[in-house]
Amino acid sequence: TLNHSKPHNMSSPQSPIILPSDPHKHAQLANAVLMVRPTSFKFNIESFETNPNQKNIQQNNAMEEFAASVKLLTDNGVHVIVMEDVSEYDKVWNDERSPDEIFPNNVFGTMPDGSIIVYPMLNRNRQLEAKRLKHIRSALAKENYQASHVVELLHGPKGEALEGTGSLVIDHDGGVVYMARSERSSPLVLKRFMNLHSKYYKKAVCFDSVQSQERGQGMPFYHTNVVMSIGEGFALVCLESIKDETERQLVVDTLKESGKEVIDVSLKQTEESFCCNALEVRTRDGQDKVIIMSESAQKGFTTDQLKRMKDTGSKIVALPITTIEQIGGGSARCMCMEVWKDRNNA
Repeated sequence: TLNHSKPHNMSSPQSPIILPSDPHKHAQLANAVLMVRPTSFKFNIESFETNPNQKNIQQNNAMEEFAASVKLLTDNGVHVIVMEDVSEYDKVWNDERSPDEIFPNNVFGTMPDGSIIVYPMLNRNRQLEAKRLKHIRSALAKENYQASHVVELLHGPKGEALEGTGSLVIDHDGGVVYMARSERSSPLVLKRFMNLHSKYYKKAVCFDSVQSQERGQGMPFYHTNVVMSIGEGFALVCLESIKDETERQLVVDTLKESGKEVIDVSLKQTEESFCCNALEVRTRDGQDKVIIMSESAQKGFTTDQLKRMKDTGSKIVALPITTIEQIGGGSARCMCMEVWKDRNNA
């Protein structure tokens, strides 16, 4: 299966990557995030076919919301690496080609083993974002992150996609990868991912997750991270969206086997407030934990659900990203590419 991907050796003798004490077990939480300034952000007609959450509205406050979000995260101890617009570096890039650049976690991902993965995207105008690899590496290198190697995970023979940690919700600590099947999330490409990372991830749990008739005409949810999020001690899951009882029970049982407290999120909370689109990270100094979500998600949760998350020892940081959610059809987690960075060099 390795011939389906293109690994590039970029080893560094002193690569500043956090490795857990067990070489076959990763830490669950990254301690930095990379975010891309939305210079060319707008409604993406190509992705709208599979994401009915997008709205083609005229008001676009994305730049202001992004700046406020970066400041809020930084003020709460999160190490944020900001990727600037690449048009100043690469004239090939322009606003017609990068409407969703604000969601880098779909195209790229750093892994706790020190690698960078380039994922295969469904839509052409998002496939072009892979050209940013050299700029992603440059932004990370400025923060003392040197990748051990890069893997380009290729499309399937019929153009099948796997859109990063939009498609994959990973329990690093438990060695389990979860994926909701959709046009953007192919079991075939998932199998290749698992073969490449078999040392760390022993099990893949696939399931069908369906949107409501009112919001999504009963279509599959486009990304797994819209219906699921896994933290260090808890998991947010929209169990109502998983119609098959056997698949639903498998998700619950597997999460509990990994020691996660399962917090059930309703379909209404998921579709109207992006409640599952959250990400738990460690602060820059490694001392505290933060759950990144949007203001709409925080308002959408019940008091009990918020308490259960906070009781795991984490602080909630809610980002003011209403416009980004409406136009982009994605929320706080989508904006953050996890980076496992050496805390001693932070």
